[in-house]
Amino acid sequence: MTNQDSSTNPLDKNSFASMSVGVLVLFLVLIAGIYFWVAKKNKGGVIFPAGINYMGPSNLTPIPTVDLSQIGKSGKWLQTSGRIYKYYFVYPAELQITAFINDESDKLAWITGIAPPQQSIVFTIESPSTLDTKYEGDLEGFAGNYWKKFGGLAGAKSVEPFTNSKGLKGFKAVYADKTGKAVNTNFFFAVPDRPDKVLQVINGIIPENVFMQIVNSVEFK
Repeated sequence: MTNQDSSTNPLDKNSFASMSVGVLVLFLVLIAGIYFWVAKKNKGGVIFPAGINYMGPSNLTPIPTVDLSQIGKSGKWLQTSGRIYKYYFVYPAELQITAFINDESDKLAWITGIAPPQQSIVFTIESPSTLDTKYEGDLEGFAGNYWKKFGGLAGAKSVEPFTNSKGLKGFKAVYADKTGKAVNTNFFFAVPDRPDKVLQVINGIIPENVFMQIVNSVEFK
């Protein structure tokens, strides 16, 4: 009988190789598990500068209700911008603002705890051609007829030229419901070098005096 050196035994080598592969697979599975757990935990909560919380429509975290009467009272204002189109503006520190995942219209909305952000949109990039191709490059015509996109509106009470404090020119449109009551005040500004795009600023929830300070701060850089 002869002794066989275990270090040269092919069977032992195969066992060692199989064990190594198994350990590697287990390690990769563990890493993947940790990655997906972290991704799921943080989904909808990536914080951007100036307090913007970037989230999807179904991933809204409840927050305390904002006291609208106190907005702007601290005197502290923050500056931020759109994610795609570089329009800049300031807003009161008492408010939080959110963008939406994979949103080509570059919407920004308030987070107030009073209404869902989808119902508190303040900035959005519009394509006039979605209403009618004849409005592409016709800012006044688009502003005057934008209400036609919504069944609850009956017409425009007024459409007038507007220039904000930054010298940005556009139009202010006031829309009415079917009873004739004014329900929306919207501002429309042309996006520089993009006749196919319009920046719309909408007020639906915050005090008018605060809203106008925001509108007057809007500029493109």
